[in-house]
Amino acid sequence: MASIGALLEQAAAATVDAGAMMLPVAYPQPAADAGDVLQRVLPATGAIRQRLKSLVQAQDRTRVHSAVRGRRVHSRSLHRAPVGDPRIFERRDEQPAVNTAVHLVIDTSGSMSSRIGVTCDAALALAIALHGIPKVTVSAAAFPGNGIAVADKRSAVAEVLRPGVDPRRRAGAFVLPAGGGTPLTGALVHGAAVLLTQHDVERRLMLVLHDGDPNDPPGTLAVIARLRARDIEFLGIGIQTDAVRAYFPDHVVVNELADLRSALFQATRRALAASA
Repeated sequence: MASIGALLEQAAAATVDAGAMMLPVAYPQPAADAGDVLQRVLPATGAIRQRLKSLVQAQDRTRVHSAVRGRRVHSRSLHRAPVGDPRIFERRDEQPAVNTAVHLVIDTSGSMSSRIGVTCDAALALAIALHGIPKVTVSAAAFPGNGIAVADKRSAVAEVLRPGVDPRRRAGAFVLPAGGGTPLTGALVHGAAVLLTQHDVERRLMLVLHDGDPNDPPGTLAVIARLRARDIEFLGIGIQTDAVRAYFPDHVVVNELADLRSALFQATRRALAASA
């Protein structure tokens, strides 16, 4: 099996042109004093989990097709009746949930300073809720990875949560300061590497908590397009702004933690409609 480092380089090569950028440096985010952060977010995680469960399983939950027998007529199959085709009834087959890897990308740039509290609380609530869903593995990283010196001018990301770790044990790592630029492109490449190094995964999804103002808009759009082509899905979560729509057509806006449940409900409805 290739080393993790080699797999990371492969992920970078698969997403950007050679020489266009280097894979960001990743380092563990130290856990600060969590204070009362768990008391703030835990009450919201139950309802959020139900919405997320529907969202991550939306494309795999039910398949509807025509059948010879059934209790309900399949409206889309009525054209078969005049030609003697008996397949006019509706049949629904429940599909098992698939193994899903979710990576949270958390923007902690200077432009997020006035909303960093909402951002961190939302990220932790999402991580805890996702961790409780069967067959879902969650990880998280923050950018620009403040507090580390990088000699070769590469950007840095802070590893907030590694796959498989209980977010409640890392609650203090979600207490993040804001500052620095917005190297979203590198953070997405790092996120892709984290997702692609997880095996036995059938679905990969990034949730990007962001203000929609990256350092390199063309590079960000190019990376997103390439990752989509490799079946990585995205949901942009605009924190007190809808500017993320320029990069993530599938997006929601969260002004405070209490908005997260209803925002995810809207995202779930769109996902279900798209998979119908």
